[in-house]
Amino acid sequence: MEILILIEDAAKRLNVEKITLIRAIHAGELEGFAIGRGYQTTEEALQKYVESKKVGGTKDVFSR
Repeated sequence: MEILILIEDAAKRLNVEKITLIRAIHAGELEGFAIGRGYQTTEEALQKYVESKKVGGTKDVFSR
Protein backbone atom coordinates (compact mmCIF):
# COMPACT_ATOMS: atom_id res chain seq x y z
CA MET A 1 0.00 0.00 0.00
CA GLU A 2 1.29 3.43 -0.91
CA ILE A 3 1.72 6.11 1.70
CA LEU A 4 -0.87 8.87 1.51
CA ILE A 5 0.09 12.55 1.50
CA LEU A 6 -2.21 15.23 2.90
CA ILE A 7 -3.32 17.69 0.22
CA GLU A 8 -2.09 20.53 2.45
CA ASP A 9 1.42 19.05 2.42
CA ALA A 10 1.32 18.39 -1.32
CA ALA A 11 0.21 21.98 -1.93
CA LYS A 12 3.12 23.31 0.12
CA ARG A 13 5.57 21.18 -1.86
CA LEU A 14 4.21 22.50 -5.16
CA ASN A 15 3.83 26.06 -3.87
CA VAL A 16 0.13 26.20 -4.79
CA GLU A 17 -3.08 26.64 -2.82
CA LYS A 18 -4.72 23.44 -1.61
CA ILE A 19 -7.91 24.36 -3.51
CA THR A 20 -5.89 24.02 -6.73
CA LEU A 21 -5.20 20.38 -5.96
CA ILE A 22 -8.75 19.75 -4.75
CA ARG A 23 -10.05 21.11 -8.05
CA ALA A 24 -7.57 18.87 -9.89
CA ILE A 25 -8.95 15.87 -8.00
CA HIS A 26 -12.54 16.78 -8.89
CA ALA A 27 -11.53 17.33 -12.53
CA GLY A 28 -9.89 13.90 -12.68
CA GLU A 29 -6.41 15.36 -13.25
CA LEU A 30 -5.03 14.17 -9.91
CA GLU A 31 -5.83 10.89 -8.23
CA GLY A 32 -7.00 11.62 -4.73
CA PHE A 33 -8.97 10.26 -1.84
CA ALA A 34 -11.60 11.96 0.31
CA ILE A 35 -10.88 10.62 3.74
CA GLY A 36 -12.71 12.15 6.65
CA ARG A 37 -13.00 15.89 6.11
CA GLY A 38 -9.86 16.19 3.98
CA TYR A 39 -8.22 14.97 0.82
CA GLN A 40 -5.11 12.90 0.34
CA THR A 41 -3.07 11.69 -2.61
CA THR A 42 -0.01 9.52 -3.20
CA GLU A 43 3.53 10.44 -4.19
CA GLU A 44 3.11 8.61 -7.52
CA ALA A 45 -0.15 10.42 -8.32
CA LEU A 46 1.43 13.77 -7.46
CA GLN A 47 4.40 13.06 -9.74
CA LYS A 48 2.07 12.10 -12.61
CA TYR A 49 0.07 15.29 -12.07
CA VAL A 50 3.18 17.46 -12.17
CA GLU A 51 4.43 15.68 -15.29
CA SER A 52 1.07 16.26 -17.00
CA LYS A 53 1.45 20.00 -16.37
CA LYS A 54 4.83 20.15 -18.08
CA VAL A 55 5.06 22.92 -20.68
CA GLY A 56 7.40 23.15 -23.63
CA GLY A 57 9.72 20.39 -24.53
CA THR A 58 13.09 19.70 -26.03
CA LYS A 59 12.36 21.45 -29.32
CA ASP A 60 14.55 24.52 -29.82
CA VAL A 61 12.12 27.27 -30.76
CA PHE A 62 14.92 29.67 -31.70
CA SER A 63 16.54 27.54 -34.38
CA ARG A 64 15.37 28.00 -37.97
